[in-house]
Amino acid sequence: MKPEPQPKRVRPHSLGEAFRLTHERWLNRAIKHPRRYPTIPSIRVDAGGFDQLTETPLGRSWAEQWWHDTFRSMDANQADAANP
Repeated sequence: MKPEPQPKRVRPHSLGEAFRLTHERWLNRAIKHPRRYPTIPSIRVDAGGFDQLTETPLGRSWAEQWWHDTFRSMDANQADAANP
């Protein structure tokens, strides 16, 4: 006998849960489509990770635009999932 699958909630119960769900969806997509996303540095940010990118105005602008586009696409995907 298989347990019944839990129904998916459309709205998270808390802001923390919303952040975790967004991050989970993003990571799943990044794993499935690795060329579309930048690699994550193996050095912690406070130890210099991303310095090569963020030390130039163009790099900072690119990163800001990338995050904006990423979260906008996540919002669009969430809206699509809520309205099948």
